[in-house]
Amino acid sequence: MGDLEGYFKSMDLKYKNDKVVHVIGGGLAGSEAAWQLSQLGIGVRLYEMRPQRCTDAHQTDVLAELVCSNSFRSDDAQYNAVGVLHEELRRCGSLIMRCADANRVPAGAALAVDRDEFSQAVQSALENEILVDIVRLELTELPPTEWDSVIIATGPLTSPSLTSSITELTGEQNLAFYDAIAPKDWNFEEYNKNTGKIYKFLNDNNANCTNIPYKFNRAVLFNSAYFHETDKIDFKEGYGSRRINITYLFGNRLVKNKN
Repeated sequence: MGDLEGYFKSMDLKYKNDKVVHVIGGGLAGSEAAWQLSQLGIGVRLYEMRPQRCTDAHQTDVLAELVCSNSFRSDDAQYNAVGVLHEELRRCGSLIMRCADANRVPAGAALAVDRDEFSQAVQSALENEILVDIVRLELTELPPTEWDSVIIATGPLTSPSLTSSITELTGEQNLAFYDAIAPKDWNFEEYNKNTGKIYKFLNDNNANCTNIPYKFNRAVLFNSAYFHETDKIDFKEGYGSRRINITYLFGNRLVKNKN
């Protein structure tokens, strides 16, 4: 990740104390975590890779952008479990819920918001919080060990290199699918085994990674020309499994021999 301390020294940080909590990811979870910590008097550095590195799903570089839906589902705290969670969050002083309520749009019993106004409200609150510094920087690997307190909240649109680091640390077994097709002139060895070259290609082309955990019976169908990798399934001693995990590949990948 390079000289992070040198990078911080070049920034005009609001909170100069190095004893901070580092929150990686400026989505809903990361933004809420940064807010709650600051309300407890704890300094925060909140890292967001956009606009340095964008994704196909995001349209802006604003924190807490809603990319799939403008709905937080049911807001009925009397008869719906999601609505109960909403109410609990409100009582905990949730920034996300405060901004959602302030930018609510008609949606019956559901809590739906104006996407742009909602995310801008979240970002403005964090920008104005003296204990929160927003760092626009992509972290391509797990943070250095000298960072005592870290929250990783990067979500499903985590960059490929950081995804690989997290997977290695947690031992999580899954199928990783990248929305990038291998160049036609790559041979079999390059496409399948040269991991250094592959990860560099994925990062250089801003490829997005989708992780499909080996937790449920599932079948996946996709074009084999896209980069993908799968973990070996290892079960703890004394445990067996009847889960069925099937991946169907289609597509005709013809690679000419360079020689």
